[in-house]
Amino acid sequence: MADGTQTEGAELQVEGAYFVGTHRYSWRAGRPLKIVGVYVVTPPGQSPRPCFAVMAGDGSVDYTPIDEKGTFELISESDLTTGRIPAVVN
Repeated sequence: MADGTQTEGAELQVEGAYFVGTHRYSWRAGRPLKIVGVYVVTPPGQSPRPCFAVMAGDGSVDYTPIDEKGTFELISESDLTTGRIPAVVN
């Protein structure tokens, strides 16, 4: 349910989440990257920002600010296995 409660007898379905950069300058744009955590990252000379930690298939990790809406989409494992992967649009 929307308030975070479960209907009695219903099983909670939990899937992995993937980040897909939809901007042409996104790190590995158009490729699903597994979200492996959420951290507060402080780049040199900048303010702290909450970021997704994302991992590519080769094991390399990058941090992408959560507040950069419009530059990425989040998809589920089901989306990934059925090929529903957003395109790079800008």
